[in-house]
Amino acid sequence: MNQPHLFHIVAATSLCAGMLTLLALVVAMTTLERSWLRGAVSRSAMYNRLAHALVLAAATGVLGALPFAIASSPNSRVTFLAYVAIYGAVIALGALAFAVMVARIATGQIEFGDGGSDEPSLFGSAPLHRTNPATGLPMNGSIDIAGNAFGSDFHSPHSRMQPE
Repeated sequence: MNQPHLFHIVAATSLCAGMLTLLALVVAMTTLERSWLRGAVSRSAMYNRLAHALVLAAATGVLGALPFAIASSPNSRVTFLAYVAIYGAVIALGALAFAVMVARIATGQIEFGDGGSDEPSLFGSAPLHRTNPATGLPMNGSIDIAGNAFGSDFHSPHSRMQPE
């Protein structure tokens, strides 16, 4: 078997196994988050589950880094192991962060809404981004982008002050 063909087989197998361990990591982190939220397990069981999740993250990193380390054509075994360790650590941290994010979304700790702001404005409980009803322009605080106060249009002939 020639060298490029062997590299492709090793790379494909390694990446498929890495994706499977990533999937297992996501499932493990989701069950870890759910049991943490419910308080259904003891502290030692939580540490045990966390250790399994870290082992899965490390396996994902090593399996994902193997093709990159082989492709970099290292001169020695020490260089190859250094590449696997560096690439594997980066991939493992990314996989762990991804798994935590997916687990928090799955358990409802992170929710996606309509994007509206729930923060109160300076003048009560109205939303921060509103429009001036007189001009239809967006407001920035109590002034719209043309410099008009809320509810007034200084450029309109009807809103000018009339002498008494």
